[in-house]
Amino acid sequence: MAKQKDEDIIQEALRRFKLCIDAESDNRDLALDDINFRNNDQWEDSVKRERKNRPCLTVNKLEQRVDQVTGDQRMNRMGPVIRPLNVTESNGNFTQAEVLTGIIRNIEAVSNAKTAYTTAFDHAVGHGFGYWRIITEYNDDDSFEQDIKIKRIPNSMTVYLDPAAEEMTKKDAMYGFVTKMVDKEEYPNADWERGKGEEREQWFDNEKVRIAEYFRRVETKALLWSVNGETIKVKDDEKDIRDELREQGTEPDKEREVTTYKVEWYKLSANEIFERTVFPSKYIPIIPCYGKELNVKGKTFYRGVIRYAKDPQRIYNYTRSASVEQVALAPKAPWVVEEQQLGDHKKIWETANAKNYSVLPYKHIPGVPPPQRQMPPQPSSGWISESGIADQDIDSASG
Repeated sequence: MAKQKDEDIIQEALRRFKLCIDAESDNRDLALDDINFRNNDQWEDSVKRERKNRPCLTVNKLEQRVDQVTGDQRMNRMGPVIRPLNVTESNGNFTQAEVLTGIIRNIEAVSNAKTAYTTAFDHAVGHGFGYWRIITEYNDDDSFEQDIKIKRIPNSMTVYLDPAAEEMTKKDAMYGFVTKMVDKEEYPNADWERGKGEEREQWFDNEKVRIAEYFRRVETKALLWSVNGETIKVKDDEKDIRDELREQGTEPDKEREVTTYKVEWYKLSANEIFERTVFPSKYIPIIPCYGKELNVKGKTFYRGVIRYAKDPQRIYNYTRSASVEQVALAPKAPWVVEEQQLGDHKKIWETANAKNYSVLPYKHIPGVPPPQRQMPPQPSSGWISESGIADQDIDSASG
């Protein structure tokens, strides 16, 4: 495969990123609204303006529902198990499967992978989708040995995967992005002005620019040898060891040409590639975690428990606010008193319903009962009933 120029790779990345934006804009808008709602932004601005100084309480009952689901996942987390095709303890495949299972569990332990899984699951439960990723990094400052790590992605809105991928795991994705917005000062030598333009509008925001990790799967050819029942890759884009093996007296029992993939990684902006390497995998190393999936006329939507419970939650907030307003903000219960009983204490009695006096003096009049306080305002049974119904609706809508 001929080597592509940097400008061609950048143009490809820009085109593919725009495809992701166009395909996922509706999902992202709905998810962002779910996130804000979960973060106590549960009153519409227009409603707040209409209510002015009246209470707009938020009693967020949805976070408890999210915690219940994620709590169950934490308590019943499943671990990886590699199963051999032929399950016999005398078979080498069985031992190899046990070794691979141990390696994966060690990678999870060293990476604190449960944090990555929990973060992705929490995002899926909250707004419909989350991700974690696989990376490789040097295990020490003075070593060339690299370790495989599982890393969490704290902001699922920064990840974009090939919208044409159909597998739930997205293993058939041909490209993916992990992006972030950074200050221009972090890359002082970059020519940002050259990168501006209508086709790059998603990559610039005032004083910030988008930097992306761009993964792409590239089709490659490889040649396999079968030697004494063992499969050896003898030729690919990077190497050809056929002559070396033949010098050692090794000849294939049979050979096969296969089509496979390699993953190229680029760190780039809209006009420059900063870093590049080949990631040791044939799949994009970003793993999605999805909530409920719904396909509408060929367009896939993802949601969590928040989406359909927002209206019942709004009703609950409104009824609780109305009830509190009626009771707490209503004038305190007045006193019923004969005018003659006020005597010289009229000023005290003028504020008796608002202040807590230790003593309320009054003038005794024979045959007239002492001053009595009126019954305080009671919460409307209608508000209480509506709050209860809304609470049940939240349970039903959140599943």
